[in-house]
Amino acid sequence: MINKKIIHTLLISAILLSDFSLPLNIYAADFDNSVALENLTDVKRKHWAYPAIERIVEELQIMSPKTPTKFMGDDISTRYEVAEAFFLAAKKLEIISGLELKVKSGKKNINVSDVDDSKRQLIESVVNEYGLMQVLPGNKFLGNKKISRYELAYELDNYLNLLEKVVAKVNRPNLQM
Repeated sequence: MINKKIIHTLLISAILLSDFSLPLNIYAADFDNSVALENLTDVKRKHWAYPAIERIVEELQIMSPKTPTKFMGDDISTRYEVAEAFFLAAKKLEIISGLELKVKSGKKNINVSDVDDSKRQLIESVVNEYGLMQVLPGNKFLGNKKISRYELAYELDNYLNLLEKVVAKVNRPNLQM
């Protein structure tokens, strides 16, 4: 289960503490893995998640299409894929804000019991360093548990939209005296 309260707190903290010298929007041209949505045959402009997918896949590159020509939004993502997307989102937010967003707390690191070595560093970072996701009972991550890719793109985009609203509010001069 994704802990939305922790994510919200981290993202808002990054915005409020930032000097805003870096742009909020990161464009695909800034990264090597650019994907143009026009090349994806299964994502139509009229789809309800199109704006979110455009931002998450094309502009920010937090999620990748499943194939070179298909996003496959009706496919199910695993908690491993969600962890990777949220990790990339945190890294992009660190670039945007110029801040390190890792959680600084005295709590003991959780040793996740069901993660293989190839995914251990990612999961431990998402769970222990960034606090973006929680383990389930028995310190299990259950990385193969499924959620829809549309849901994932939509949730990531919601967080980014919230951040932009907060930045606009913080940057807007208060003209009332």
